[in-house]
Amino acid sequence: MAPHWFSNHVAYTMAKYGMSMCVLGMAKEFESANIAVNALWPRTAIFTAAMEMLTGKESDQFSRKPEIMADAAYAILSKEPKQQSGKFLIDDEVLTAEGITDLKQYACVPENADKLMPDFFLDVAPEKLVEFAAEGSHAASLKKPQADAAGGKIEGLFKKIESMLSEEIVRKTGAVYEFKVKGEEAGTWFADLKNGTGKVGKGNPPSTADAVLTMDSKHFFDMFTGKLKPANAFMTGKLKISGDLQKAMKLEKLMGGLKAKLKLAGLTLFITGASRGIGKAIALKAARDGANIVLAAKTAEPHPKLPGTIYTAAAEIEAAGGKALPCIVDVRSEEAVRAAVKKAVATFGGIDILINNASAISLTPTEETDMKRYDLMHNINTRGTFLVSKECLPYLRRSRHAHILNISPPLNMEPHWFSNHVAYTMAKYGMSMCVLGMAREYESANISVNALWPRTIVFTAAVEMLHGKEGYSYARKPEIMADAAYAILSRPPGVSTGRFFIDDEVLAEEGVKDFEQYACVPGNALILTPDIFVNEKKAKL
Repeated sequence: MAPHWFSNHVAYTMAKYGMSMCVLGMAKEFESANIAVNALWPRTAIFTAAMEMLTGKESDQFSRKPEIMADAAYAILSKEPKQQSGKFLIDDEVLTAEGITDLKQYACVPENADKLMPDFFLDVAPEKLVEFAAEGSHAASLKKPQADAAGGKIEGLFKKIESMLSEEIVRKTGAVYEFKVKGEEAGTWFADLKNGTGKVGKGNPPSTADAVLTMDSKHFFDMFTGKLKPANAFMTGKLKISGDLQKAMKLEKLMGGLKAKLKLAGLTLFITGASRGIGKAIALKAARDGANIVLAAKTAEPHPKLPGTIYTAAAEIEAAGGKALPCIVDVRSEEAVRAAVKKAVATFGGIDILINNASAISLTPTEETDMKRYDLMHNINTRGTFLVSKECLPYLRRSRHAHILNISPPLNMEPHWFSNHVAYTMAKYGMSMCVLGMAREYESANISVNALWPRTIVFTAAVEMLHGKEGYSYARKPEIMADAAYAILSRPPGVSTGRFFIDDEVLAEEGVKDFEQYACVPGNALILTPDIFVNEKKAKL
């Protein structure tokens, strides 16, 4: 699951890994039926029409013939089913185990047998493939993208601070600061909190600084995001101050005020599946900051079994202090998604945060999963997440606070998470693979892409459908996911990306100790039902 195998072709990787997930699930599911399920993959490029398309006509010079895969497959299929199942086999390793020592016979050009082009998905740097790529071939896409000229985390932080300045902050502070930043993002910055409504920027301050602060870029960032207090930084030598020490220490109050304000006020969140459950809880949490919420969901009319519509949710968001834009959206429809994105941009001027929350679930074994249900899960979970992300990304690129957060699980590849519901696991893991790929692909664009998943079941309509009303007593409220999402989304982009967060771990890091408040029945806080895809339970929580 190395991110670089996702970043430049996440859609293909998800599709190919879906085949491999079938192996994990079906091998376990049909073990007792004595059915062997395995995978075979080549170590090097195999010269086929597909390989010629990817790397050019000359790629036969550095490829093997299809016969090596045929011989390896023959060796595998000749074994008794019970001998091996659930294995991911490499062609030349299979043949070596069979006693074959002459692998040169499989090279298209035997003289090049020792310098063949490695195939995708093996433990080799993707740049190795580029070395063999013909000019203009698809393999050129594997080259690492150049970094954007958008600047680093500190520049983004100053831009955010600039948007929050006010006469009140200037009146309370009354000082001009110069920041000499060392390390990865070295440079000089200033904050004029003495004149007018304040001003920040790169370079020397417009007037003589009252205090000059020198520190490493990492410590500087931690100080401005509330992780490091200025007084503590000074006492431990992480911060050096020259000039008016008393005015320098005013930063402590300033940072406290900015930390409270550097949240989601004025930002636009596009949330799928936001009419109820976790999606609505996240929307309401952001609305209390004064955020703009685009509710992208299907329920426009009251449902006989499910609470709420996009319009009732919109009313709650407005009442909470946010601005709401309800949009009727089926994430399977390109037209509907595209229209909602355009309407969001026309209404609010852009999109800063995307929450891919819409999901479909059916925990059925392979032979009991009809293809209509399979397609529903994959079209909503995997394809829907990819589609909505794709349509939002041009606007996320323009945002100074760009986040994508998928409500999807950590990629736990233990077979038992596949064996009884391989179709659902593949669909849900597709959302998580989007995280791996897009986090790497858009790293240079300063867009954070992460996943969030609950440790225990969260009582929603989907959980009630699976566990019945009695599931309520052993579940947590959606608010735990909302609070965890808020903590993640409040961080400046680039601080963490490509991460798979668990709700209570995020909150524990934020200093939350009372998790009983999130239990539907507080007396059951220690005997909650664990969610799927999570193995360990943190005893301290």
